[in-house]
Amino acid sequence: MSSTYVRTQIKNFLTTIAPTETFIDLTARFEDIEDLITDAGLDRMDPWIGLQFVGNEEIPITIGADNTKGKYRELGAVFIHIVDVAKLGVGDTILGRAETLRGLLRGRRVGTLFIESVSPPNFEQGATLQFEAGYMSASFIATYTNDVDL
Repeated sequence: MSSTYVRTQIKNFLTTIAPTETFIDLTARFEDIEDLITDAGLDRMDPWIGLQFVGNEEIPITIGADNTKGKYRELGAVFIHIVDVAKLGVGDTILGRAETLRGLLRGRRVGTLFIESVSPPNFEQGATLQFEAGYMSASFIATYTNDVDL
């Protein structure tokens, strides 16, 4: 899981650049989908975006860095799942929302974070959220680096 700083910065940035979207942090969430969207203040028919934070590693990038001094670099990714109710033509709507977010994230600095890359959206099974019925999703991945001075 990504650091608290990274999670907060990404969530604040996304809600600022896409104020009409509802973002739900899916990290370590196991409740029923209905409970998940209700807790977010949504109706079953509302679109939403799920976020999953995946930390990779934190490595020293200055000589002599230790637990009290130096600079460290956190590497990780955010899986961004664009979700909507399954209906004819919704794939194009989901794709449009994904492309908008990708464009707003690509190459951005968010505080001390740098968004290194964004993947193309993927609708395929195993590459996005899977629902038993009622929803469709596409996902893309934004990788980041975050430098921390101790």
